[in-house]
Amino acid sequence: MAVGLRPPFEAEGKNFQDAVILLSAVDHLLANPADALFLSADGDFRDVRFDEYLGEGKPRMRLCASVGDLEKRLEQALDAVVRALWNADRLVARKALENELPRLQEFILENLRIEPTPLGIFGPLAAIPSAAIRQVQRVETPFPAIRKEGDAVTVTALVEIDLKVLKRDWSGPSPKPLKIGEPLRDEPLADFDLSRLLPRFVEDTVPLVVEVEAVATFTDGHYSNLQFSNVRPRGDAISMSSIFGVFDASDTKVKGMVELVDAQNTTPGSITTKGG
Repeated sequence: MAVGLRPPFEAEGKNFQDAVILLSAVDHLLANPADALFLSADGDFRDVRFDEYLGEGKPRMRLCASVGDLEKRLEQALDAVVRALWNADRLVARKALENELPRLQEFILENLRIEPTPLGIFGPLAAIPSAAIRQVQRVETPFPAIRKEGDAVTVTALVEIDLKVLKRDWSGPSPKPLKIGEPLRDEPLADFDLSRLLPRFVEDTVPLVVEVEAVATFTDGHYSNLQFSNVRPRGDAISMSSIFGVFDASDTKVKGMVELVDAQNTTPGSITTKGG
């Protein structure tokens, strides 16, 4: 190694002691397989390729040039573990919620109250005859590490629903186009028809995201005994399926968009496109 100037060796076989330290760490990992961080501010280790010493498929070792770098890497590893634990808990809660979809839909129908303002862009609403759940978009749970067996846990979910609505349509016959410089037209007076002053009712489907709260019992890694407590519209949340549903699911760009959005969602698999 010294003759070939293989790092950490330098010219004239310098850094023999560094090589002994490095190979001692390598021997230790080969005997006790585990990924490791090698802490040293010594620049002689900067060009060392640890994988060449450990071999393919063996534990990995990464250099940390400072204690701050070491702490940052450890925090990142811990964050990844915490995120995985939390996401797994949310998926369990979501499954419990989806097992109660008939009860959830009944609760929404009985308790959801909608002001005209959130749906104003769709025209004046006269009535909402029915609603149906499209999908559970996202589920939130408290941090699971501080939970005890049998605790009552508050679960919050964003649920996409389709509202069947009746809208008032006051539109009359379209006026004829005008030409610049054309004289004022004398329109013949038609018989007075009171029905023209009354609105027509038009059916439509409006997507809406609502926030649902429930309290569940956490036992043996599962949620049970869900009791729904509150539901309200979430005007700041977007119905993702209504957006992606207008695209062709075979489009690779659309699939990429769906995967990107879904990767940021706490409940993977909630974003779908038309056709799958």
